[in-house]
Amino acid sequence: KDKLIAGQAHETYTDFIREMAIKRYALHRYHYSWAHKASSEGIAYFTPLFYRYPEDPEAYKRVEENIMIGDAVKVSAALTDATNTFNFYFPEKGALWCPIWPKYTTDCYKGQSREVVKVAEDESFVHIKSGTIIPLQLGDLSSAGGKNIEALKNTPIDLAIHPNSKYSAKGWARYDGGDTMNMDAYTEFTFNATGANPFLGKAYLDIDIQAEKDDSIIKNDWNQRLRSVVIYNAKVLSLGKNSKIEIKTRSGTVYKMLTVYESNNNICRFVAQFDNKGIELRDIEHMKISA
Repeated sequence: KDKLIAGQAHETYTDFIREMAIKRYALHRYHYSWAHKASSEGIAYFTPLFYRYPEDPEAYKRVEENIMIGDAVKVSAALTDATNTFNFYFPEKGALWCPIWPKYTTDCYKGQSREVVKVAEDESFVHIKSGTIIPLQLGDLSSAGGKNIEALKNTPIDLAIHPNSKYSAKGWARYDGGDTMNMDAYTEFTFNATGANPFLGKAYLDIDIQAEKDDSIIKNDWNQRLRSVVIYNAKVLSLGKNSKIEIKTRSGTVYKMLTVYESNNNICRFVAQFDNKGIELRDIEHMKISA
């Protein structure tokens, strides 16, 4: 019989392992994009903090507990500790790191801060850096079901945006045929967001998507479609339950999405209601979020 996780009346270790697997799948497009870049350009993408921040002396401490995936995602590894209390470091002055999947700990952490955090057995400590945009999949994980890598080809992406203090963010994602040996046959989408939160008038965020290179063998996978837009640290743009998004496509169609605001996590989600296949990324001309 599967054991219950300590302190969790209804969650077993099997539940936790399944949840972690789903989160790994949810990060697959981001992970794959960096793996492709590593293969084609010879860079490292799964690194200790000091690789990204060589001038920061704090980045050389507890290297096994503080890991970067690419330049936007930090994994804080909760290794064995009898008290479940850990000492994590969050780099980069001016940055803000927010949990991608907040569960018990919903706090965002300022850059160049060392945080002593009590991490539950069934919590993952994975954070997105301010000023970045990353592709996720599986939405808020609540309807993930039994996913695998093959099934992700039929799953639209969720664009995760964490604006910085200047109300901007950027990111990218790569796609190829999945089994091609031609490393140059890929598509790279770039994402760029700029906004403002004026003293007079409504706050806004403009988001543009461009196919900077579009040589992928396969161009009609559902995972090259958009299902939702997720804004972290939403209060920086005064976003809430009444905020709206308008999506204008190059073919002239205008879409709107359902707004879901998670006040306890300070996350604002805009979820597609028009088509479960989502909107083709290469057909999106512009998106505008308004408070």
